[in-house]
Amino acid sequence: MRRGLLAVVILGLLVAAPAPAAAATIALPTLLAKQIHAIKGNAKAPPLLLPPALPLDAKHLYPTGGPLGKRYDIEIGAVKNCGGANACFVADFTAEPGTTVLGKRVTVTGAAKAAFTPLSCGASCSPPQIVFIVHGIRYTIQANLKKTAKGDRATLISAAAAAITAGPR
Repeated sequence: MRRGLLAVVILGLLVAAPAPAAAATIALPTLLAKQIHAIKGNAKAPPLLLPPALPLDAKHLYPTGGPLGKRYDIEIGAVKNCGGANACFVADFTAEPGTTVLGKRVTVTGAAKAAFTPLSCGASCSPPQIVFIVHGIRYTIQANLKKTAKGDRATLISAAAAAITAGPR
């Protein structure tokens, strides 16, 4: 009798327990304000296309990077001075002149071409990424994403479309 009552109580607690929170999205323009300002101040850098937010998989975020001649590279690490190391890599946003994309072709509204590459692991892992071409500039978003119902592919396609819709920052 007690086992049955205990099972009912435990089941009731499980049903009444709150569902896990949805993946939190990170407001990128706020996080990357310093990098955005540096890129906008560089006449050679391509227009900065950045999605408004992404569900990044890290508790702490430390952005670095900026313009590099005719390109830019913004990195986000989970620790200070990560330097793109696999153990602390969170996300990377790059842009440079170019018209080729590698990976599985996908459609991104507003892009001339786009391709998605899923998470791949060998000696080390490479996070999923989307590459898309807008006005002769190749943009890449690579990120360790929190798991969502949409999945990495749909999340990155939506992020690329949102970056294009938002326009240059």
